[in-house]
Amino acid sequence: LRQQLSSRRYYQRPDQDYLRLDPSRTSLSGWTGGFGLSKVSGRHWLWYVESGFESPGLELNDAGRISTADGRFHGAGITYRETVPGRRYRSYFVSLNTNGEWNLDNDRQGLNARLNGGVTWRNQWQTELSLSSAFRSQDMRLTRGGPSMGTPASWTAVAVMRSNFAAAQQWSARVYYQRTELGGRTYRLSGGLTIRPGSRWLLSASPNYFRAINPQQYVGAIADSAATATYGTRYLFGRIEQSEWSVPIRFNYAFTPDLTLELFLQPFIASGRFDRFGELSAPRAMRIRVYGEAPGTSADSTDASGTSWFTADGATVTIARRDFNRVSFRSNVVLRWEWRPGSTLFVVWQQNRDEAGERGEPVRIPDLLRGLRASGNQFFAVKVTYWIAG
Repeated sequence: LRQQLSSRRYYQRPDQDYLRLDPSRTSLSGWTGGFGLSKVSGRHWLWYVESGFESPGLELNDAGRISTADGRFHGAGITYRETVPGRRYRSYFVSLNTNGEWNLDNDRQGLNARLNGGVTWRNQWQTELSLSSAFRSQDMRLTRGGPSMGTPASWTAVAVMRSNFAAAQQWSARVYYQRTELGGRTYRLSGGLTIRPGSRWLLSASPNYFRAINPQQYVGAIADSAATATYGTRYLFGRIEQSEWSVPIRFNYAFTPDLTLELFLQPFIASGRFDRFGELSAPRAMRIRVYGEAPGTSADSTDASGTSWFTADGATVTIARRDFNRVSFRSNVVLRWEWRPGSTLFVVWQQNRDEAGERGEPVRIPDLLRGLRASGNQFFAVKVTYWIAG
């Protein structure tokens, strides 16, 4: 029963008639398959086509991994490349591909088209640009087991720059931007810097900033017989504005080839603020019915704890505060000594600090240091392996 109700398949969805929830069932059976054909050699033109399917009852997590079942997917792509160096470049490529997925009830779960291009310059630096578009689709998982819900069209652009991989000092930079027809926005700035001052040293940092506005964030569900359009349940959503900062840092030093010290630090901060709460108006709808704006609804009050009360069609809807802030700081220090071939001593010190709140304020770079003052736990271990010669 848990497998039927899980997010991998949601047999209980009320708006479908091709699956049957059976509490007495003691096993699941399913099938999967696929087909692919590709051209991977040649100077200029490469291409591929592929298709596959998974039945709703497919369950592989005992032996492998499957995140979702119930789907038919198709894809195709073509690439033009030049590998003979020119005056300003060593190589370049341009590719166009498309991918789509439908469930076994023929509801489109996603369809996108993407144009990619990249250049490797004479100094071995690389530049890549990607432009993609996703079309309106359905998502049978947005309501967490309720009816299918529409997803908006979106447009995405990604730009990447990288330095020479073989250089002692390496860097990379990536910019990601996405917007949707419902006003959703996603911004991500990330990069990396690796410095090798000598053969014994390595220092690297990979900062990452993320900010997103999602007008379709699931909040919860409440039973209400008056909500006849959505099968006696109100599926609640809100708009969330999220922000995150993360800076993983690594430091490695080799005293000798057999004695090394490795240090890893990761300060992390995140926040989320909710507003514009509402409900799914009907199965397969894309826009939510915002409380206080849609006819027949009102936004009544919010108390000091952040709990809000709304009225929808004469019924009272209560939503607890969802805003959050989280700060964490994780670190590992590992001393490794191989005192004889195959015999090694590890000394490990690990700490994990974290703090949570409900302010929902956008994060700032100075907040990364707050994790050092947060409470947490520490872990110390010594491991020894000894090789017995044969």
